[in-house]
Amino acid sequence: MGPSTDSMSSTSQLKITRLPKLKDDGSNWINYQALAMNTLTAKGLRRHVVGTIKAPPELVARDSSFYLPGRLAPLSDDELEEHETKLDEYLQKQAQVREVIYQTVSEATFMRIKSAPMAQLMLQQLIAIFEGKGEMVQIDTLTRLQSLRCLEDGDVILHITEMKRLKEALDSMSAPIADAQFSAYIKASLPPEKFGALLTTKPKDILIDAGATRHFSPDRSSFLNFEEIPPVPIRAADGRTFSATGRGDIKV
Repeated sequence: MGPSTDSMSSTSQLKITRLPKLKDDGSNWINYQALAMNTLTAKGLRRHVVGTIKAPPELVARDSSFYLPGRLAPLSDDELEEHETKLDEYLQKQAQVREVIYQTVSEATFMRIKSAPMAQLMLQQLIAIFEGKGEMVQIDTLTRLQSLRCLEDGDVILHITEMKRLKEALDSMSAPIADAQFSAYIKASLPPEKFGALLTTKPKDILIDAGATRHFSPDRSSFLNFEEIPPVPIRAADGRTFSATGRGDIKV
């Protein structure tokens, strides 16, 4: 069971570098799965994860001697040593896979997967728990972003800050929103009076840090190098459309 930090590191021989902690809501499952698999592959543990490696057979003890299943003659000392060396190597690598997973899941998830007899089955249990859960979180977050509305007496800055937080959450889930679409969501979320107020405010007061690389500005004179473009329709979340008619850099 890992510590509460967002990035794990191990002091054992197996180094875990910047592997994120798997969130219980599955919101970072896609990234976690890719990064965890890359870490395990880099450490030579891929076969233990996908299940293409076989464990050494379990020995049968009889009369102070050890036998391979189905073999009548006991193992010699050298054969026994060779078998135990292979078994140790197998168990160590199984434990290394478990360490990566144990260090990067919550206690609740650990309790659900700890009884898996093999590393491959442990990963299969993780997939069964989290596959699809991350997608549902993405859909829920996007729906919240699209449906968010600023009340007529609401604080525009706080409202846009919350929209930016939801956008960044989607970015972290590998589901980024295009700048133009995010700008459309902002416009659709504001009452006409508030958006109109933005259009009549001085240029220095109407720039909004929305987390996008493109911003609204109705004042053409504030651009340093304004370039007219054919009107580009942008559809808002509520079905309304508006057009971008130019582009350029603006002096803040």
